[in-house]
Amino acid sequence: MNDETMTYLLSLLDDDSPNVQAHIRERLLGLGTGVERRIQHTVQSMPTPVQSRARKLIRELREAETMQQSWYAWRGIQEPWAKLEYGLELIARMQYGWTPPVSLSDLLDDLAEEYLDAGGMLDPISMSRFLFVIKDFNGEADDYFDPLHSNMIHVLESGYGLPISLCSVYMLLGWRLGVTTFGCALPGYFITRSEYKGEDVYIDCFNGGRVMTRAEVVKGGGPLPPHIHYVLDEPAPTEQILGRVANNLVYAYTLRGDDHNADRFAALGDGFSNFGDAEERQLAG
Repeated sequence: MNDETMTYLLSLLDDDSPNVQAHIRERLLGLGTGVERRIQHTVQSMPTPVQSRARKLIRELREAETMQQSWYAWRGIQEPWAKLEYGLELIARMQYGWTPPVSLSDLLDDLAEEYLDAGGMLDPISMSRFLFVIKDFNGEADDYFDPLHSNMIHVLESGYGLPISLCSVYMLLGWRLGVTTFGCALPGYFITRSEYKGEDVYIDCFNGGRVMTRAEVVKGGGPLPPHIHYVLDEPAPTEQILGRVANNLVYAYTLRGDDHNADRFAALGDGFSNFGDAEERQLAG
């Protein structure tokens, strides 16, 4: 891109049309961090409003580079639960657009400490009672597709979330306490599986931590097709869980007309394996 084109594009950052501003911003962001110095040099002689918007654009470029480096580090994590937790933390940062003052890990550590201080037993039923009765974590039904209900930091602070968000709280708490749990990626929904007194139990974290047998899950709101019974036995992989969270965010932002964030999370989700088909992208649970 020559200097004349760069100057013209930067001048449009202060265009009267928000749509034009957004289009130019996306085009400049697409050039990557290598264009930062050229932007800084070019805007020096331009009007103050353009300089202000250019500085904001540079901050976004730097944040994008930092996020890219963070996802690169994520790929190197071997422990599945640590990888899930860090991935969910990064998704929260992407939503906020900045690093929040409290980390997901700290919030989960505090929750585990509170559980142990209260004398909680190390079993899935007691853990469910603690989260969904004592702490009163709830499934969000009134505004199901609010994007923040897929933000784990917000979920821990507000007590409300989607099925997969609440299940992630439950599973990551179990990891800290040594209570083995797994995710079950049902069509359009998400629950967890654990073992209690030698029997498999399934926890519906969205509905007050309801404890179910396998037979109850299979019947559910309607018979579970036999060809997908395997999801009750095979733990949902980390990439699939994160992909489903991305699914929910794509749909949530699309409903709000926020194409920018919808595109960001669609691009993120496409990087995960087992991302799912178009039907699953609309209602990942």
